[in-house]
Amino acid sequence: MPDRDIYEASDAVKAHWPMAEGMPISGNDINGLGVAEKIPMTPVFWRPDGTVTHIDVQNYFYQRDADNERIREARTMREETFSIPINGLATEQEDRDPEELVPTCQRVCTIIRGRRHRDFSIPSGVDL
Repeated sequence: MPDRDIYEASDAVKAHWPMAEGMPISGNDINGLGVAEKIPMTPVFWRPDGTVTHIDVQNYFYQRDADNERIREARTMREETFSIPINGLATEQEDRDPEELVPTCQRVCTIIRGRRHRDFSIPSGVDL
């Protein structure tokens, strides 16, 4: 196995790192690296609701390149997708055998010129 560089956070990032008992808390600590029993994973970054331990570091990265036009555009597009209403679950459950579903939606993956293309065909005429 090749040697890997170990990430060392910059002083600017470390200034925002969460602490517990005078020691920095890492994502490995949160997700139990080296812990024998299985524990559920917990998000370390990228929770817009602020419930992650590393929210100050997350906000640092959001603000660090705030004047970058490409990043602002990407964030605007991302916000547009977040504003799409969620319909929720269907009120009625359809009970069908998997064999009945195969003809309804056939998925064919092909490789064309080194790129993966997906051809979705639905006999009902719905275009995905």
